[in-house]
Amino acid sequence: DPYAFLMKSLDAAAAAFKINMKKLAFDHAQIQTLYLEGKLPEWLAENSNTLKEYNEQDVRILKEITVR
Repeated sequence: DPYAFLMKSLDAAAAAFKINMKKLAFDHAQIQTLYLEGKLPEWLAENSNTLKEYNEQDVRILKEITVR
């Protein structure tokens, strides 16, 4: 978790490092609810591209922070 060494959210760290990228929106509470209801596997099957885009954007931001 980058918060441990950045002491900021990823969005705040991107702004502090003047990186012109934003985190994508993602409803973590919805994922938790789906998990608790046993519906997460179906959601993942239908939304894998959304999850992939979300994670890839985080990685791009972290890469930019790391190389600066």
